Amino acid sequence: MTNPQHTLRPCPFCKGSRLRLGGDDKFVGVCCLDCDAVGPNHYQTGYDWSIRASDATIVRQRELIEKMRVALQGMVNHFKPFTLKPIGAPYSQARMDQDAQLAAHEEARALIEQAEKEL
Repeated sequence: MTNPQHTLRPCPFCKGSRLRLGGDDKFVGVCCLDCDAVGPNHYQTGYDWSIRASDATIVRQRELIEKMRVALQGMVNHFKPFTLKPIGAPYSQARMDQDAQLAAHEEARALIEQAEKEL
């Protein structure tokens, strides 16, 4: 699995290509000479340094997150509590169900708002 001749990918932090592979009695790993990042501190460093999430995986994850956000937004938009007036006696199952619904709606609304700010 480890190939000592493995081509190192650029630094994941600064995209620099001036890398040093090796070590001494205190460090065995990859060091970026541009930003001083160091990576995997063991003997399989050339292989492990170059392992990254593929761009295709990241794109698929973002697409899935966007689909989930849209679905959640649809649920929030169509949520119409049958009443905002508390139903049932305090601590009754009907009251607890209504409170849970309203809390879930508010949490979903807040998450959608946060996601829209970050995207």
